[in-house]
Amino acid sequence: MTSLDTRARQDAGMIAMPSHFLPALPAAPAWRLTEDALVMEAAQATRWLGRWDRRFGCWEWRDGRLNAVVFGRPVLDRRGVWLEPGGARDDGWYECRAALAAYFSLIPTPIRRLVAPYGNRQWDLLMEIWRKPAVARMLDVRRTT
Repeated sequence: MTSLDTRARQDAGMIAMPSHFLPALPAAPAWRLTEDALVMEAAQATRWLGRWDRRFGCWEWRDGRLNAVVFGRPVLDRRGVWLEPGGARDDGWYECRAALAAYFSLIPTPIRRLVAPYGNRQWDLLMEIWRKPAVARMLDVRRTT
């Protein structure tokens, strides 16, 4: 399965996944930014990070099943800038870094800065803001009062 069709996206249920933004996979994953998602393909799984300007979210195809992924750790630093990948700074590291930069750059900077202080809840808040933009206004008011 190389693309995430609309029906599969709608049918994917929310499940808790290990709290790693970039999963530990045996082979270096291949990254590509499509018109719908940032796609990470590796030997044992394919992960789609839905674009902010399309359908935001994260899904993983593993063992013949499509599941929504919920991150339990920060994805942004305190300034709202995406976190750099770990590991050795080889070609794969630079490929991953460029892919993440392109992906997170699609999320408006004020939104990234707004959720940055929320640590492990950043991804959940990004999902909520994407679904209901009024959540951003509520967070902004809470932060300034």
